[in-house]
Amino acid sequence: MQPTTFLFLAFGTNTTNHAMANFSIVSLKKFAPANSTFIIYTDKPEYYQYLAAIAETRILDEAKLADWQGKHKFLWRIKIMAMLDSAQKDPGHLVYVDTDTFALGDLSPMITKLEQGSCFMHVKESLLSNDKAKNKKLMWQQAQNKKFGGMLVDQNSAMWNAGVVAINAENKTALLTKALMSTDEMCEQNVERWLIEQFSLSQALSSTGKIERCDQWIAHYWGTKDLVIQNIHLLFSQTLLQKTSVAGLVNSIDFPAWKEFLIRKPKPSFLKKLFQQT
Repeated sequence: MQPTTFLFLAFGTNTTNHAMANFSIVSLKKFAPANSTFIIYTDKPEYYQYLAAIAETRILDEAKLADWQGKHKFLWRIKIMAMLDSAQKDPGHLVYVDTDTFALGDLSPMITKLEQGSCFMHVKESLLSNDKAKNKKLMWQQAQNKKFGGMLVDQNSAMWNAGVVAINAENKTALLTKALMSTDEMCEQNVERWLIEQFSLSQALSSTGKIERCDQWIAHYWGTKDLVIQNIHLLFSQTLLQKTSVAGLVNSIDFPAWKEFLIRKPKPSFLKKLFQQT
């Protein structure tokens, strides 16, 4: 089995974002095959000293952050550039992971499918032509029946969630190059920018005919962050106070038990709150 690089992008001064990345890396370390590596592109390497034994940091200075945004100054072009940079430097399969994620269990079946030529994004969200969100409707109106990065936007073009982007070793550089070209051409033609890097990645990976969802292996809690983040902060506070080693932390956490934090709890209605107060 070829090696796998798990890749993160975390920049800026929000320490919670970096704590989330630390937690995700620990979870992946527990469940990934032994020949996996973990890399963080960041402008805050000091936030990853605890993980120095298991993860490599690569510095994003101001010049690189500016350069990777491209001539159209599109911030999330950086995401594709980080993936492409890793694809060109690191052997084997590439699995990009957002910071607001954690592994749910054994990742070997996912890596086996990468070996067989599959690629993954987190989940399929919608067909762009049918999506009711205002910004996606505008994107469809502007992009339909046009080609970006050589890929046609048509009725079958789907938006996949880019919380996870996993590409096998054979296809990673070519597919990421197509996604980058699509993003740049959309910027050039003033297509609605919201999620164009995600859509470009969706188009590129879909072009293989072998794209699959991977939410059974990796949770992406973008919509239920509060409770997860609260427990991440609690976990690392305990880790500091108890001077727990990275290996000890990896072995001790029952990550599947964290699934309960992914459940969105309904908020009480205004009337219910009112009656509770009277």
